[in-house]
Amino acid sequence: MHPTEGTPCHEISLMCDDLDRTTAELAARGARFEGEVTERGFGRCVTLCVPGAGTMLLYQPRHPVAYPLGRTEP
Repeated sequence: MHPTEGTPCHEISLMCDDLDRTTAELAARGARFEGEVTERGFGRCVTLCVPGAGTMLLYQPRHPVAYPLGRTEP
């Protein structure tokens, strides 16, 4: 949850370490996005369309994270 003005709200979001690379990879696999990448106080964001479930926020955080986001190879 991020601070909001007015009524508190929550949503499930996905974080990534490189929004441009991640959106390009997802788009190449057929993902669709609503609108353009926007800058918010907590990071760079885009709205990911989830078939049959609406939308979900995908973002590259500016804040410290509890777990490193870097890729791990098997």
